[in-house]
Amino acid sequence: MFHKQAVLSIMDILAEACENYEKAKELSEVTDDPESEPFLSKYKARQLLEGIRKKIRERHERNVGHDLMLCKEAAVEYQLGVNHIQTEEISAGQEKLVRVLNLCHDDIKLESRAVSIVVASLNELGILWSNREGGIMKAQEYLNKAESLYHEYKNKYDEAPFNIDEHFSMTPTEEYVRQQGFENLHTLTLFYLAQVYKSLEKSDLSASYCVKTLQRQLEFKTYKPLEWAVHCACLSQYYIQRNMFRQAKHCISCATAVLLEDSSVEEENEKEEQVKADVARCWVKYCLNLLDTSKDRISPESESPLAEDQDFKDFDRFSLEVTNIEENTPHDFCTSYDQARKVFLLGKEHATQALNFFVLDGFVTDHVEIHQDISRLYQYLAFFESNVEMRCRMYKRRIDLLTPILNELNKQFYLLICRQLQFELAETYSEMMDMKIALGYSDGQPRNLRKINMLCQSGIRYFKEFLNTLRGPDHTFPERFEADVERPGLIAHFYIARLYSKIIPDNPTNKIANLIQSLENYSFVTKYVHINEEAAACIMVELDICKDMVSVLPKTMDRLASEI
Repeated sequence: MFHKQAVLSIMDILAEACENYEKAKELSEVTDDPESEPFLSKYKARQLLEGIRKKIRERHERNVGHDLMLCKEAAVEYQLGVNHIQTEEISAGQEKLVRVLNLCHDDIKLESRAVSIVVASLNELGILWSNREGGIMKAQEYLNKAESLYHEYKNKYDEAPFNIDEHFSMTPTEEYVRQQGFENLHTLTLFYLAQVYKSLEKSDLSASYCVKTLQRQLEFKTYKPLEWAVHCACLSQYYIQRNMFRQAKHCISCATAVLLEDSSVEEENEKEEQVKADVARCWVKYCLNLLDTSKDRISPESESPLAEDQDFKDFDRFSLEVTNIEENTPHDFCTSYDQARKVFLLGKEHATQALNFFVLDGFVTDHVEIHQDISRLYQYLAFFESNVEMRCRMYKRRIDLLTPILNELNKQFYLLICRQLQFELAETYSEMMDMKIALGYSDGQPRNLRKINMLCQSGIRYFKEFLNTLRGPDHTFPERFEADVERPGLIAHFYIARLYSKIIPDNPTNKIANLIQSLENYSFVTKYVHINEEAAACIMVELDICKDMVSVLPKTMDRLASEI
């Protein structure tokens, strides 16, 4: 309880301090300062805050209203810390935030007037350290303290604590406003911890804190629909990686529902269109992974089935009505063509929606990636198709989809993308060739032989185009490929060798010529690994075949030559 004299002394400075504090807050939010002085308004805000702090400290020296004035000084010091961070004076901002923690020492940090200031300062220090190289553990330490302090206060007191700005307000703040402010601080703590745990590669903890954040934003109605939708849709990727498709479906369904309900503007702006396209891409990834996981799960080449979708009962669903969306979206593993086709059509529909925004002119990388996703949708659907002729048609769709895009791209500016497309097209032609042979196209009929040879030659062409991008200025291959293209570079030689051997020639001389090409490419792999022994690990299975063929092919060519 303060003496009457102390209260009157405090009131003398409160009116002026409140007025200057409000001015400082307004100046801090100005965003149209001239380019030559981008922080002009924030510097003016700083002057006002420093003036308030000076008067408060004068009262400290007289020991007037000690604890009350201590909290007010801490509130101003917090705003000064934020101000310095906003003007890119990070060290000065850190110094002031740490001083807040010293002002609100252990004896008072849990008091109603102090706890929000301390939690906010810990949050800011957490962000500050998370942006520093090697500072992520320090960031976690500050944020864990903020989380613990919130729970400690909630367990000890029923009433909501003061908001920070309330220390310089002439009118008392209503209870629900205080409560909302304190809960918002805690939501920020959880959000920052989700990012910190992601940086620490603690994906389970990161996902858990992300769910808590999104839940609280819904509960307290503090979310921005576009941001919330993006974060919720991105969360689905965590569940997809763990074959938890029901949970992933729920996340993207909620993101979709929030976007459908968002009627903040009459016409869609570019940001909203992009978010909808991003969520559509998450649906595409969902469908791709569900098909791929289903394929791997029932593939005879798989050593053991993958784990089933984990129990959904313990999953904390978001408080949104998304039944209509979820009921129309499969989540069980596909075991038949009809089931796979339903997933395929859903993925293709969302891919088409995403392409409406991510056009080639302006979004080259995104546009190409979406087309590659569609190509993989056809690839995975083909696995479930028992009719080999129909599977060939699906692979032809992939070729028709990717070839025009590759032809349109500048090979110099989009080298990595072109490499991906060249390699995928080459693989697709190679696999189509195997399908045609399985259908009996190597039966000697001229039309069928031309088809087999065309597929082989097209596969060789695109593998060679890919390999040419790995050559140096002197048009030769390096002694060792870069790590990210080492296996693809060796595999391309392996497949070229195989494709040459599959060409059906019209005479023995051409057969020998093709086998010479096969031998050269098989030999490239064996010689490369002989020089770079560590590379054997990335091509172990194919390497044994290459060694065998290097031994066998010369004898085969000798036999053919003797028959001419």
